[in-house]
Amino acid sequence: MLYVALFTNHPGRDQIRQQFLADHLAYAEAHHQIKLVGSTRPEGEDISDGAVWILDTPDAQTARALCEADPFFVNGLRASVTIKSYRPAPEFAHLFG
Repeated sequence: MLYVALFTNHPGRDQIRQQFLADHLAYAEAHHQIKLVGSTRPEGEDISDGAVWILDTPDAQTARALCEADPFFVNGLRASVTIKSYRPAPEFAHLFG
């Protein structure tokens, strides 16, 4: 089942993002259940305030566990993650397998 993870970052912790970016990207690439990752930013700013992931997991608990094991979460960049079930429009469903 598809889930979307909506992350928020702790303000003022961009140094953690920079320090663990390579580990974070390697983690996302190593887990085939993580289908899409990307950061969010306030309009006109360069520093990320969170992220959006799309995951394909059997249940929400598995999606949450993957999110909470990410190096950004483990090392204190993330303030929170909200997991919601996700249903793409039929015209885009092929993008997720």
